[in-house]
Amino acid sequence: MRLNVRPDSDGVFVNTVGLGSGSEKAGVQPEDIITKLNGHVVKSAEELGNLLSSLKPGETITLDLLRQSKPVQVKVTLDATDSK
Repeated sequence: MRLNVRPDSDGVFVNTVGLGSGSEKAGVQPEDIITKLNGHVVKSAEELGNLLSSLKPGETITLDLLRQSKPVQVKVTLDATDSK
């Protein structure tokens, strides 16, 4: 999803979001914490990458996030670089 992430106790911390990516268009922001992808709990960048690798451009996913300790849910339509 063209995100620079690191582990966090609650999920995966977003350091940066790729300009023009599906994530940016959906409103994912730096410092968000990804807790779930399509209902699957995400605890590491590796786990997030594994889940994304099975998806194709054009698919829409649901991300559950924590933003400033508040739950947020966004729908991301993956682009050609998001599933890499």
